[in-house]
Amino acid sequence: AFWQRPKPLENPHALSMRVVGFDEAGRPIAYTAFAEAMDLWAVDANVKHMTLLMEASMNLLRQRRGRGLNTTAISRQWVWVIDFDGFG
Repeated sequence: AFWQRPKPLENPHALSMRVVGFDEAGRPIAYTAFAEAMDLWAVDANVKHMTLLMEASMNLLRQRRGRGLNTTAISRQWVWVIDFDGFG
Protein backbone atom coordinates (compact mmCIF):
# COMPACT_ATOMS: atom_id res chain seq x y z
CA ALA A 1 0.00 0.00 0.00
CA PHE A 2 1.21 3.50 -0.77
CA TRP A 3 1.05 4.61 2.88
CA GLN A 4 3.55 1.86 3.78
CA ARG A 5 6.36 3.39 1.71
CA PRO A 6 9.52 4.64 3.47
CA LYS A 7 8.69 8.38 3.44
CA PRO A 8 5.19 8.10 4.95
CA LEU A 9 6.42 5.55 7.50
CA GLU A 10 9.22 7.89 8.61
CA ASN A 11 6.87 10.86 8.74
CA PRO A 12 3.14 10.45 7.99
CA HIS A 13 3.04 14.16 7.05
CA ALA A 14 5.97 13.94 4.59
CA LEU A 15 3.69 13.63 1.56
CA SER A 16 0.10 14.71 1.15
CA MET A 17 -1.81 12.55 -1.30
CA ARG A 18 -4.58 10.25 -0.19
CA VAL A 19 -7.93 8.80 -1.20
CA VAL A 20 -10.56 10.47 0.97
CA GLY A 21 -13.75 8.85 -0.31
CA PHE A 22 -15.97 8.45 -3.36
CA ASP A 23 -18.13 10.88 -5.32
CA GLU A 24 -21.78 10.24 -6.21
CA ALA A 25 -20.73 8.24 -9.32
CA GLY A 26 -18.54 6.00 -7.15
CA ARG A 27 -15.24 7.42 -8.37
CA PRO A 28 -12.37 7.54 -5.85
CA ILE A 29 -11.54 11.09 -4.71
CA ALA A 30 -7.82 11.74 -4.21
CA TYR A 31 -6.83 14.83 -2.19
CA THR A 32 -3.52 16.68 -2.26
CA ALA A 33 -2.64 19.69 -0.12
CA PHE A 34 0.72 21.35 -0.66
CA ALA A 35 0.53 23.12 2.71
CA GLU A 36 0.25 19.74 4.48
CA ALA A 37 3.25 18.12 2.79
CA MET A 38 6.33 18.36 5.01
CA ASP A 39 8.66 16.93 2.34
CA LEU A 40 7.31 18.70 -0.72
CA TRP A 41 10.57 18.75 -2.69
CA ALA A 42 11.48 15.03 -2.38
CA VAL A 43 10.80 14.46 -6.09
CA ASP A 44 11.50 10.71 -6.26
CA ALA A 45 9.41 10.02 -3.15
CA ASN A 46 6.54 12.14 -4.47
CA VAL A 47 6.58 10.44 -7.89
CA LYS A 48 6.54 7.00 -6.27
CA HIS A 49 3.83 8.06 -3.82
CA MET A 50 1.66 9.45 -6.63
CA THR A 51 2.15 6.29 -8.71
CA LEU A 52 1.14 4.12 -5.77
CA LEU A 53 -1.88 6.35 -5.10
CA MET A 54 -3.01 5.84 -8.72
CA GLU A 55 -2.50 2.09 -8.41
CA ALA A 56 -4.51 2.07 -5.17
CA SER A 57 -7.30 4.00 -6.91
CA MET A 58 -7.35 1.48 -9.75
CA ASN A 59 -7.47 -1.38 -7.23
CA LEU A 60 -10.45 0.27 -5.52
CA LEU A 61 -12.21 0.52 -8.88
CA ARG A 62 -11.47 -3.16 -9.64
CA GLN A 63 -12.88 -4.20 -6.27
CA ARG A 64 -16.00 -2.13 -6.83
CA ARG A 65 -16.47 -3.56 -10.34
CA GLY A 66 -16.27 -7.04 -8.83
CA ARG A 67 -19.28 -6.07 -6.69
CA GLY A 68 -21.22 -4.84 -9.74
CA LEU A 69 -20.40 -1.15 -9.21
CA ASN A 70 -18.52 1.29 -11.47
CA THR A 71 -19.78 -0.37 -14.65
CA THR A 72 -19.64 2.71 -16.91
CA ALA A 73 -16.51 4.28 -18.34
CA ILE A 74 -17.10 7.59 -16.54
CA SER A 75 -17.47 5.83 -13.18
CA ARG A 76 -14.10 4.11 -13.67
CA GLN A 77 -12.27 7.45 -13.54
CA TRP A 78 -11.13 9.19 -10.37
CA VAL A 79 -11.32 12.73 -9.08
CA TRP A 80 -8.20 14.55 -7.90
CA VAL A 81 -8.71 17.57 -5.66
CA ILE A 82 -5.59 19.74 -5.42
CA ASP A 83 -5.38 22.39 -2.70
CA PHE A 84 -2.77 24.90 -3.92
CA ASP A 85 -2.50 26.68 -0.57
CA GLY A 86 1.21 26.55 0.30
CA PHE A 87 2.33 25.97 -3.31
CA GLY A 88 5.39 27.84 -4.47
